[in-house]
Amino acid sequence: MEGNLAQPNVSAVQVFSQNVAKNALHVDALLSELRNKFDIIFLQEPPWQVICRVPSTTNRQGDEIVGAPKHPDWLTVVRPPTDNEAPRVLAYVHNRLTRLHPSLCRDLIDHHDILILSLFSEGRTINIMNVYSDDQHTMINLLAERAPTLPACVLMTGDFNCHSREWDPSVPHHRTTAISLLDTAVRLGLELTLPVNPGPTFLSHNVELRGSVIDLVFIKASESLVQPRQLLEWQGPSDHIPLASKFSLPSELKDFKRVSIAKGSDAEMQFVEQLIGGIRGIRLETPTTIAEVDAMAQAVADVFSKAWSDNATEKRITCRSEPWWNDTCSETLLQYRDDKTPENWSTFCKATRAAKRKFFDAKIEEIAKTN
Repeated sequence: MEGNLAQPNVSAVQVFSQNVAKNALHVDALLSELRNKFDIIFLQEPPWQVICRVPSTTNRQGDEIVGAPKHPDWLTVVRPPTDNEAPRVLAYVHNRLTRLHPSLCRDLIDHHDILILSLFSEGRTINIMNVYSDDQHTMINLLAERAPTLPACVLMTGDFNCHSREWDPSVPHHRTTAISLLDTAVRLGLELTLPVNPGPTFLSHNVELRGSVIDLVFIKASESLVQPRQLLEWQGPSDHIPLASKFSLPSELKDFKRVSIAKGSDAEMQFVEQLIGGIRGIRLETPTTIAEVDAMAQAVADVFSKAWSDNATEKRITCRSEPWWNDTCSETLLQYRDDKTPENWSTFCKATRAAKRKFFDAKIEEIAKTN
């Protein structure tokens, strides 16, 4: 079931950033759950693994297709691996931003640990950066070296693996690497902006180790009044807490979405039940005047309108396949978030595997019957 097109305006871009510790299932959950909440997802240490095998003329088992999880609502932006080095930064850009022509700018810096994403609006270029720096501070040093040749940015975020009292009160020092990082940010037109809900961003699974602040957000000075925030509810099995930030667009971007109720869903059943109950509640006396006919027609229209608004959801419809995510996946994920026990994570894993199997079995059957 589909309704009329809505035309909300996008005036600010919402960015989600997290080191996901190569967990593919966690990324699957983020792509499904965040599609109506965020416009860009920046990941550090994303999963990069075998997705499937395809027929091969040289390998009886088939050639491996290697990559990160995909979703029909998101465009994957990543630097291809070289010399068997998997990328350690990756971006997902929601399809609503395709009119901004998101581009990976390898001409500015070409490294599997730094990703500069450029958006284009009204003749202006908007640059945002996703960074993963190892414990040797490799990318902090590279950025310091390349800063004079890099363009101004509106946002830089990621896992910097750098400690300083400037962003972590539990650290007594402010050493050369931290000073270099702040200097580089200034050269790029940015300033360090701490979350509105401060606290450790890295909580090791080893309970004997204390938490620390190593995931940072640098925002253009004119945007820094809007502070980032930690998203504890979206941490998942990673030992890094995600950060949410946003920046403004030069002008509002209209996005076109379709309001719909998924066929065969619980929402569809509730919609039908609400219709039946609502129509039964209408007084069915035979109208004798034009005003009474209009009143009865309006009563029926009100029942349909309320049932639709209560059960329909706003979605962006694409030409690609529908997502496999279902209500059971959402419910088991919420159960895991409540206590974060291994048992509930296992239950969530089983639910997603079952949802995928059901979805793709149905697609295979549909294709077989069609052809």
